[in-house]
Amino acid sequence: MAQPADETSSGTSAPAAGTPEPARGRRTHAERTAETRARIMTSVVEAIADLGFQKTTAAEIARRAGVTWGAVQHHFGGKEGILVAVLQDSFARFAERLSVIDRDTPALADRVSAFIDHAWEHFASDDYRSSFEILLNFTAEQRHTPVDKLAVEDFDDRTVVDFLDHLQSARGNATRSRNTRLAAIHSLFRYVAGQVPEAMARCQQICAVPTKKAAHQSMGYLEDAEMGAMLSSIDRNRRHGPRDHALVLFMYNTGARVQEVVDLKLDDLRLDTPPQARLFGKGGKDRACPLWAETVQALRRYLEHRAPSLEGCPHVFLNANGQPFTRFGIRYLVRQYAAKAAERCPSLKGKNVGPHTLRHTTATHLLQSGNDLSVIKDWLGHADMNTTHEYAAIDMKMKQRALDSCQAPTVKKGGKGRPRWLKPGILKWLDDLSQGAEIM
Repeated sequence: MAQPADETSSGTSAPAAGTPEPARGRRTHAERTAETRARIMTSVVEAIADLGFQKTTAAEIARRAGVTWGAVQHHFGGKEGILVAVLQDSFARFAERLSVIDRDTPALADRVSAFIDHAWEHFASDDYRSSFEILLNFTAEQRHTPVDKLAVEDFDDRTVVDFLDHLQSARGNATRSRNTRLAAIHSLFRYVAGQVPEAMARCQQICAVPTKKAAHQSMGYLEDAEMGAMLSSIDRNRRHGPRDHALVLFMYNTGARVQEVVDLKLDDLRLDTPPQARLFGKGGKDRACPLWAETVQALRRYLEHRAPSLEGCPHVFLNANGQPFTRFGIRYLVRQYAAKAAERCPSLKGKNVGPHTLRHTTATHLLQSGNDLSVIKDWLGHADMNTTHEYAAIDMKMKQRALDSCQAPTVKKGGKGRPRWLKPGILKWLDDLSQGAEIM
């Protein structure tokens, strides 16, 4: 390799003493590293834009970007480092377009770090993450702008309303799903308003978009015979029978939310005396639920046959591929056995049974057994007692007992025989009257 020419020997004056400078045309190691980082990050951003925020892996993004995974690890320390760098670059370009923040000031780094810490907590929720993905792709399509080029001024209340209408008309979302997406958008732009005061008016308009009133539907639950038919429909001698029986029985025993079942780890189970399960609910709150002896026996039988695809997988319930169950997988399984049970239990045919139906069933059966509402509140992990009170409104057995405790009012009969206007004489008189009213 040819050595670079010595500038002093070519007639170029040497730098003054005490002020060492790199030779002209020669870059320092720091400059070369910065250029490599910028090139990798640009390629990664373009790869993410091409994927359109589809669910993928970090290795796939690196492959599409044309960079080696070793280079990403060397310059950014892995996928977390490259993600933070991309977010910082994106927000710096947002700030530059808005002309409200100087990218060189320390406040920008603090602001971006605060956003990452704040948003990371919400991105852990599938509802929030998917809401932002759908909103970004919808707005990019409406503005004819790549997702990574969107700025704050591309969002307004009209855009949000059009997005919400799109959810119901094109994607078939129910009103409650629409309101859930809107809550995520409100949360995002409340944070933006606090970080960028210049965008306060725009954010206030977006946060003023109201939720849509939904028709109130009473919560559905299963009667004792229906729940028994559903458990009996599971063939425990089949390959996944022990798993399915343990899963449905565990959900009925604990009244757990479907996400709590998905997140359940082996360390959260205690199968010796006293048997219990530790569940992590909304807001990071955890609670302990006691387990029946039947549930413990079903879990022990399932765990004997549990076969994770990766050694050391901590999740309790795994799908057919040995991977942790998703919410949608559990929903499919519950609906499958509910449909099968409906063949022997006709009352199930008119019910839309899902994972949350089992939660309602647990609460209702606890109430029917004479348990106090405060006990049920703690059992289900409700934050508000008013939510638990709704189960008292759907319990038909309690309503029937209340009705039986009251005597029906006694109504006196108004006369003997048929009413006067039904007597034959009156009917004949009416017929004669109609015949005599002919127009001459």
